Amino acid sequence: DLWRNGEHNHVKSIGAYWALLANLVPKERLDAFVAHLENENEFKRPHRVPTLSADHPAYRADGGYWCGGVWAPTTYMVLKGLRKNGYDNLAYDIACNHLENVVSVFRQTGTLWENYAPETATHGSPAKNDFVGWTGLTPIAVLMEYVFGICPNSAQKHIIWYINRHEKHGVMRYPFGGGFLNLLCESRKEGERPHVTVSGDVKVTLELRWENGSDTITYCPSGCV
Repeated sequence: DLWRNGEHNHVKSIGAYWALLANLVPKERLDAFVAHLENENEFKRPHRVPTLSADHPAYRADGGYWCGGVWAPTTYMVLKGLRKNGYDNLAYDIACNHLENVVSVFRQTGTLWENYAPETATHGSPAKNDFVGWTGLTPIAVLMEYVFGICPNSAQKHIIWYINRHEKHGVMRYPFGGGFLNLLCESRKEGERPHVTVSGDVKVTLELRWENGSDTITYCPSGCV
């Protein structure tokens, strides 16, 4: 974010958060860097996360494409960076907000959009409809990995399941390791240990993480080694 002469351009954009994935933010500055995502005058808008900070004079309530629009790929990038650096609760909050807004607009219009407005539950302006090109990230990857919290490593036959929700939830016939798994978490009270059931045709080690605890379980279908 520098001009050619080396001066900062004084623009707070979503692009800066690639630094989380690249491990470029010094540890002593991480909290302050991430705090901009929780500032209601900057990036914590009704639909998170706009591509341009709301306190910039070029920011537009309708998104204006890259002047504040909310885009699935940039939001997904932020979520991955937050999780990589241990900000799992914030990633969950942003993911839920983004998914709820996209679902609300889908119910109104019957389609997914290229980008979304940051101030209201509507598509961005301009924005193309029927845009599963990358907005498909939201009802698939954002839902599975950050709202439901299921993070797979198929090569290692390992899943970390961040269980943040309290209602009954899960995925049936989840594709994994060349087969399928059924993953179900029963409803629970806040802080209560989750009760998880697993079935399917592939072996998996499940690392469960919830508000105040963690546990590891291994599922092996009949006949596996």
